[in-house]
Amino acid sequence: MLAAYSGKLESIQVLRDHGASYDIRDKGGSTALHWAIDGQNIECIEWCLDDGWDVNVKDSGSHWTPLIRCGKNVRTSF
Repeated sequence: MLAAYSGKLESIQVLRDHGASYDIRDKGGSTALHWAIDGQNIECIEWCLDDGWDVNVKDSGSHWTPLIRCGKNVRTSF
């Protein structure tokens, strides 16, 4: 998750190549895709989407999906 937030695409790819699941969640229910979006790492986000990661999985706190977080981050970036 920190690799996704920090934009470490190569690290994410190595983890996936060695069997890491994209369904793993942190204590708040966020996936690495949530973290990549929060870190605004376009390259990581695109790779995750191309790899089939779910944009509709809700976190357990606010029940936001990665797609909703993306819209929030765009809105607050201006």
